[in-house]
Amino acid sequence: MNDFPLFLSIWNRAQGQTTPHVHFRIAHWLSHRDRAGDTRLLLMAFRSCGKSTIVGLYAAWLLWRDPDLRILVLAA
Repeated sequence: MNDFPLFLSIWNRAQGQTTPHVHFRIAHWLSHRDRAGDTRLLLMAFRSCGKSTIVGLYAAWLLWRDPDLRILVLAA
């Protein structure tokens, strides 16, 4: 599965949740940056919008695609 927004949607559905529009916007941005080959990203969004959850799922999706990948996550 090479589509992170779809992965996010399936995950949320499996958890019995919907996927808010802002989550799709973030997921599409992350997916676009991945296709562009960007390895350093900074995600800034409003408080309590689910950034940590989405980035955690993004890391899981990346590792599912490449189990040997190394990921560094910094959070303030």
